[in-house]
Amino acid sequence: MIEDWKHKIRSRVMFKVADVICPEQETIFANMTDDVEIGGYVNFFSDGSGSRDEFAILDVPGIRQPIIVPSKKLKLVVREGGEDSNEGVEKPVRTAIG
Repeated sequence: MIEDWKHKIRSRVMFKVADVICPEQETIFANMTDDVEIGGYVNFFSDGSGSRDEFAILDVPGIRQPIIVPSKKLKLVVREGGEDSNEGVEKPVRTAIG
């Protein structure tokens, strides 16, 4: 029943590309722009010094190899309701790591 659905119009949601019904995955990837944001987990930093010029080596679920991104370009994602809460909602913090 639509009244029971907790998401509303303009709600930010997450999903797996594998769950998309239409279009096909190849079409999605072919139509991605440089503005698509993806998330992952920091494994380590290139020099560990906290320098703004360091790089973060990330694991991204669904991508089979590590991704390298300048640390100053990262946005920390926190969970409303507590960082360790499984019931919280993830939201990006507007500042970069580092």
